[in-house]
Amino acid sequence: MGTTKIIFVLYEGKHDAAILTRLLRENSYREFKDKKIKEFPAKLKGYFQSKINDFTYEDETNIFQKPQLPNHVCKSREADHWFVFYEMGGDSKIEFVKSIVSELKVSDSSFEGDERFETEAPVSIVFFFDADNSIDLRKKKFKHSYEDVLPSFTQQVESVVGHKYGMADVDGFHAIGLFIYGRADQTGTLEDILIPLMQNGNEPLFQDADVYLEKYMSVADKENPSKKGKALINVVGQPKHHGKANQVIISDTNLINNEKFSSNDVFTDILTFMLGFTR
Repeated sequence: MGTTKIIFVLYEGKHDAAILTRLLRENSYREFKDKKIKEFPAKLKGYFQSKINDFTYEDETNIFQKPQLPNHVCKSREADHWFVFYEMGGDSKIEFVKSIVSELKVSDSSFEGDERFETEAPVSIVFFFDADNSIDLRKKKFKHSYEDVLPSFTQQVESVVGHKYGMADVDGFHAIGLFIYGRADQTGTLEDILIPLMQNGNEPLFQDADVYLEKYMSVADKENPSKKGKALINVVGQPKHHGKANQVIISDTNLINNEKFSSNDVFTDILTFMLGFTR
């Protein structure tokens, strides 16, 4: 199956994971669910096992504590390529994200090339963020948050023009990437690229849903594009996904398919960017 490639994907929220894993599943990947740890490659086996073995219950009254294992894992159907997804929880859990980065980065080794142990081989790591108010502001915030654990990469990011950047063999990783999504004006959120994808070919459904939201949403919520977008996705998804959360709708809806992905410049850009880390 060729060389093992492992890419850790750090993203803001559940909707990001739903669309990114859906994009991979529509392109020769499958979710690696309900598998035993021994079925993962050595690097991942060791990492997951350490998370389980080293976990301690810091609050005995909180039964919902659990090891920091990934939210999703996608594996290529054609090669030994793995995408491991961890939710960052927006901008509020920077220390959690930095701990993952620090655990994954590989220090200098006396072994090179084929001599290097599989558990020593560096992985890649990719970050996905909303642009929010500005791509440039997002880059500055990213640099400020992670320059102590990714000094070389963050130093370059701020000066790069555009919404994406990748760098190989840096800061203890095989490669590092940053992708920032939003509207064409370099602002906005995931919903600004997701809704046009879902709406394509289903305009009447979205028009009716918009009329409903205009009537019943509060003025303050309607003026927040992200909140309005999330509500719109939920309304159009309910007829076939009764009572389901948005991440389930995004993951399963027939309003999204590979034909739409393939004809959408933004999502072909995301897919090309992600698969570039498997090479």
